[in-house]
Amino acid sequence: MTFWDVFSKLCNEIGKKPNPVGKEIGVSSAAIANWKTGSIPNGETLMKIADYFHVSVDYLLGRADESTTSREENNHIQPNLSDLSKVANTKPDGVTTEFLKAFETLDFSDKLDTMNFVRDRMRKV
Repeated sequence: MTFWDVFSKLCNEIGKKPNPVGKEIGVSSAAIANWKTGSIPNGETLMKIADYFHVSVDYLLGRADESTTSREENNHIQPNLSDLSKVANTKPDGVTTEFLKAFETLDFSDKLDTMNFVRDRMRKV
């Protein structure tokens, strides 16, 4: 399988077209068009795509039959933000609600940075 085959399959699985997914992760439509013709994204972009779909880079490149990081395994690491109150076992308060609204406005790269910051803070507690 080519990178494009895997990428388009993953997009289909979540019910999205490739260009909107690309926009979410900060990739141009021109880059996506190049992928269709056999081009492969650079390392940083591959990592963003792998994080977005919760799969390994090897899986994206067709070097693994299954992702080494399944979506189910990642649910405890990157929960759906709408379910944050369930994960935290609390009722949403004003701060949580405000955080979620602000988080949803961030682009993909800023969301990753924010999640890494939150994970680091959680480790310090």
